[in-house]
Amino acid sequence: MFTKKDYQLPSLRIIGNLAAGPKKIVERLLNENVVKVIANLLEIVQEKFVLIELLWIVKNFSDSTVDVINNIISYPNICSALINLCANNLDYENKIEVINIFYNFVKNGNKCTMKILIEREVVEYICSELDFIIEGNSDRNKFLMLCLGVLNKILSSIKKEKDNDGLIETGNKMLSVINKYSIIEKLEHKINNNDNKTKSLCNQKNTINELIRMAINTIKIIEHNSNDYDLNSDLQQEQIR
Repeated sequence: MFTKKDYQLPSLRIIGNLAAGPKKIVERLLNENVVKVIANLLEIVQEKFVLIELLWIVKNFSDSTVDVINNIISYPNICSALINLCANNLDYENKIEVINIFYNFVKNGNKCTMKILIEREVVEYICSELDFIIEGNSDRNKFLMLCLGVLNKILSSIKKEKDNDGLIETGNKMLSVINKYSIIEKLEHKINNNDNKTKSLCNQKNTINELIRMAINTIKIIEHNSNDYDLNSDLQQEQIR
């Protein structure tokens, strides 16, 4: 007798391989509402073998074109499902897969991608994970680098779009979240004091300094483009002097 695993795995792997295929095939999958099904499964799945395949499918989608990526993250529950998976004690390896997916979204996306990811609270989640690491609760170097990479890519995108009308709103949301967790100040404090409790932070000092510079430059650009800019934060007053 066939078990659930016997027919679920082949089906999911077919979809995963198609998701890594040519643009026309990927678009056909999107037209068939495959992403909606995947998002719903991510919210209810309990079997680890199914979860691994689902994350693999989404990761393949995340390596696609900008249009495909924006189509995927436009589904209201796809990002929240991924975030909730991580929040519910997802094992480390699969957590890495989720952050890899977010990293691919920002690496292969555009300004619209960044705006959607901020609205979908992906930045909030990344900052909460960074805060957890900074406070000495984790020393996972790969995870740290991916989280820093996501923030860096989004800040870089905002900085490049300095003449875009949507910069002020998107930039303010991004920076207010970073400030909510005092990420920049905490990172500076940790690396400047060589805190041994978080060795991975000290090992990535150059990457962290780049993130800090990017945040400061982004604030300056937003200020320059908006007389009404008012980020009620210590970050703005402490860093721009």
